Amino acid sequence: MSATATLEKPTTESTKESAVEPLMPDRFYEQFVQRLPISDRLALATRILNEIPSNIIVDYDDEWTDEARHEWSNASLRYFESQYPEEEELV
Repeated sequence: MSATATLEKPTTESTKESAVEPLMPDRFYEQFVQRLPISDRLALATRILNEIPSNIIVDYDDEWTDEARHEWSNASLRYFESQYPEEEELV
């Protein structure tokens, strides 16, 4: 099963073509799901979650790569520096 849905483009008089383009999940959500009343969205979410097999295995890797650790450290330092400029005294 694919992570994309398909939606037919409307046929124009000038081209007389019917093309099918992939509809990505974010765009599908914005165009269709987000516009539903909250009760319908909750019902849809329940249905989707109930269709996921209970024995599915999701592999979460708890180990960080050296690159990920480096990027996280740099981002943390940049954030810290933005919050506490050198002019201020930290006490």
